[in-house]
Amino acid sequence: WDPTASVLIREKQATPEDLGDNSVGYTVSTKASVSALGVYSEQATDSNETLSYSFSKVKGQWRISRLSDGIVLSRNSFEDTFHEYPVYFFDPDYRYLVPDVRWFPTGSTVPSRIVAALVAGPSDWLQGGVVSTAFPAGVKVGSPIVIHNNTATVDLSADAASTKNMVRARMVNQLQLSLAGDEITDVALTAH
Repeated sequence: WDPTASVLIREKQATPEDLGDNSVGYTVSTKASVSALGVYSEQATDSNETLSYSFSKVKGQWRISRLSDGIVLSRNSFEDTFHEYPVYFFDPDYRYLVPDVRWFPTGSTVPSRIVAALVAGPSDWLQGGVVSTAFPAGVKVGSPIVIHNNTATVDLSADAASTKNMVRARMVNQLQLSLAGDEITDVALTAH
């Protein structure tokens, strides 16, 4: 189970239903969701989504044995635990940085989630020539991000090491501005 895969934002009380064979269906009325990369999507009207949970008995106690990836939160819980963070991409001419707002749960994972979102690229609605990124295709995040004295050390795969100085400077620019909201003032980029 991957709890970070997605978030369904529940608008009304959910309805559980016994499906038999030690399974329960959980019908959620939702009109908004958040992807693993923090992209918030909203529909015009509520829709129902049924999630399935299976249970098995282990040493005399019932345990969840199968469930869908992601989590379900009420609208209030979502607003209490998730906040918006701008992730910056360049305009097509690499002169200005354009924010792409993402939603992440507050806490120590925010810088790592921001970097993962940057490396993955802009939201679908900003692709197709609206914005550009300095991160080359195929670049992956390496070691976990380390923050020391307000400097974030971001480790990327070897693809980033073979880029030109201008490209690396642009990557650092994107990282610095995107991470600035988390009290990070500088970025050290490593690649191997």
